[in-house]
Amino acid sequence: MERILILLGSYGVIPDAIAVCADRVAAALFEEAGISSDLLYFRGGAVLSRESACPGVRVMRTVVNAQERGQSGAGFLKKLAGLFLLPWFPLRSPDRIRAYRHFRSAVKRALSAKRYGAVVCAFHPYETAMLLPMLRRRAPGVRRILWCLDPTSYEGMEQRGPGFMHGLYRRLYLRREKQYFAAADDVLLMECSRSHYARPRYDRFRSRMRFSDLPLLTPCAETEGAETGARGPVRLLYAGRFYGGNRNPRHLCRTLACLAKARPFAADFYTDGSEDAGLAACAAETGGMVRAHGLRPHAQIVRRMAAADVLVNFGNRGQEIVPSKLFELMGAGKKILHCCAEENDACLPYLARYPAAFVLLESEAPETAAERLSAFFDAPVKVDLQGLLQEFEKNTPEYTAGLIASCCGAGRRA
Repeated sequence: MERILILLGSYGVIPDAIAVCADRVAAALFEEAGISSDLLYFRGGAVLSRESACPGVRVMRTVVNAQERGQSGAGFLKKLAGLFLLPWFPLRSPDRIRAYRHFRSAVKRALSAKRYGAVVCAFHPYETAMLLPMLRRRAPGVRRILWCLDPTSYEGMEQRGPGFMHGLYRRLYLRREKQYFAAADDVLLMECSRSHYARPRYDRFRSRMRFSDLPLLTPCAETEGAETGARGPVRLLYAGRFYGGNRNPRHLCRTLACLAKARPFAADFYTDGSEDAGLAACAAETGGMVRAHGLRPHAQIVRRMAAADVLVNFGNRGQEIVPSKLFELMGAGKKILHCCAEENDACLPYLARYPAAFVLLESEAPETAAERLSAFFDAPVKVDLQGLLQEFEKNTPEYTAGLIASCCGAGRRA
């Protein structure tokens, strides 16, 4: 088998985590097993689209207006529309259903060429996984692989709260999850979610489940060998989204405000704008040592990482999900400042194995945290990137590519 089809949500100039994962795994598939990939995505306008620079990878796009992916309506009307559209759950808006139908048609056209040995559905979003039953009917000879980069369900969903609608949505999610797993030949799951998938309800699918992990740990050539804190103020960098408060920078800002009284530093946040007001207040309190910028293309962020001394990461609140960017930060070989709201943060087992990590808990007083942080800035650290690749083997693109190749019946290229 020489070519596979990978389905994903978006592939923009500012890519989401799944697009970066798809890039790296597709490149490793070509390099390690000689398997070429077609990436078919359906979200993002033409202006925001990009072409893959990876060898052996071709990018295709569903012809769908970017606005067709949005949620129409608001308040009561939106909830009412969601009830009428329950047969399409979890696509609870007419616009999203229309976009999904365009996407499904594009997949059918791609399959009509009959040149694929496997289809990999990269989840999240739901639209990719929802195609699995159709693939089983229309392309029975094509291997169907569900690649779960996010849990298809998680503890937070099950603890949403009382009420008829919460209970209904939970039951519908779990029903959909069974459909996805039953229609897939192989299910690739994240190691960080292994305890979740050890539950009895997954026993019937145990034989088709395989575990890798977020495949983003690669040594970054642009940061390798860069000096850390050689001169001047310590330079911090955060690049990513805050997802409406799911990742909260406010405790970090209070800590940085305390730190600013004792030493200079420069903290740059490349974000989606959802915390601009809080970052602006912190900038004023620190005399401009904190600066907020908009999101930037991935390649630009990699170059900025090369100039930073400390890379900032935020854990997710109340979910069994590890932020994918954590492994990109590790690949840079720099010090990592990790901010977490809860003591059972899913990132902590990984950070315990990384030699240059600082964990900032929201329960810690900012004054105390600032003292520890200052000492962390000054501590000499050297990260052995080759040792890191061995320690976190399941987080390398090559590991996931090897699993996909074995699902397809292919081995490493001679």
